[in-house]
Amino acid sequence: EATRIVRIPGAVYRQLHEREADIRNLTVQTLSTLVWRLMSELEQLHACTHRQRLANFILQHASSDGELRMTQQVLARHLGTTREVVARLIQEFVGAGLLRTGRGRLYIADLFGLRRVVTER
Repeated sequence: EATRIVRIPGAVYRQLHEREADIRNLTVQTLSTLVWRLMSELEQLHACTHRQRLANFILQHASSDGELRMTQQVLARHLGTTREVVARLIQEFVGAGLLRTGRGRLYIADLFGLRRVVTER
């Protein structure tokens, strides 16, 4: 099914927000989701290792067939670390049989193994 995106001017949105309960509910729900994601990211920054954060990011963002199209530099930016750290961790994951790599792509080779990395303490 095709997706259609419509840009609504701020003034129009504010009027809709005042008049329509569905718009208010959608706004609150969307903002709640964004706050929850931010809190989760902050928790991961403080409570998880780079290894766990990378594994979790791959699991959350890979396609249903286990592919993640993203460069190491972009991964590093998302995780708040350097490309070198990401490259080292990816090689560890490849060596452990958790991932396979391609140019600008990662493939999950062992889903359950990668999930174990996220939960290790």
